[in-house]
Amino acid sequence: MQSEELQAAGIEKEHALSRYTQLYEYAPIGFFVMDRNSKVTRTNLEGARQLKLTRPVITGTKFSDYVAFEYRPRFRNCLEKVFATSDKQSCEILMRVEERTLWLNIEANVGETPTDCLLAMTDITKRKQAEESLWVNEAQYRSIIQTAQDGIWRADKEGNLLEVNASYCRLSGYSEQELLTMRVADLENTGTLDETLTDTLKQDEADVTRFSVQHRRKDGNVF
Repeated sequence: MQSEELQAAGIEKEHALSRYTQLYEYAPIGFFVMDRNSKVTRTNLEGARQLKLTRPVITGTKFSDYVAFEYRPRFRNCLEKVFATSDKQSCEILMRVEERTLWLNIEANVGETPTDCLLAMTDITKRKQAEESLWVNEAQYRSIIQTAQDGIWRADKEGNLLEVNASYCRLSGYSEQELLTMRVADLENTGTLDETLTDTLKQDEADVTRFSVQHRRKDGNVF
């Protein structure tokens, strides 16, 4: 009976190991096992795919060698904290592999032994590219607004000024910091806040609304 139980336990152990191996190998996340010096001892299929290198080529190399030079201190710091605290650490790093670049989010934890670190990597290149594109578009938008000859401001539906350009600052005599504490009604020479918003918010009903209004400069003159 003991022999049969041991045999059954051994079979179950083999099945569990097989399931673990399949999960490890075919997981959609790249896994790397490395030592304190980031020397890679093992990786799964997704990890090799992310770097576009074969596992024999990766094994034995230093993972830090694939990290972009300017991000190596961040990666080393992450790795050192794992071994010093045994707590999970995470960071985003830029990789450069054979003239190719990719962004990775990594989560590092202590591996099967205290001398190993298990690194889980997710490819976030598309997200970082989208963020960079948004940043460029935002920079272009602000450049156009700030260099425009026309005075431009943006306000919410309560009439609070949210953004003003340099031309409107010159027209009104107020600094940008002063204007961003004001409302549209504070600038108008005539009309109440309700009347101001009624005119301004007509854009809810039309693509473009044109109307004339008098504003008072900081020195009291009207334009």
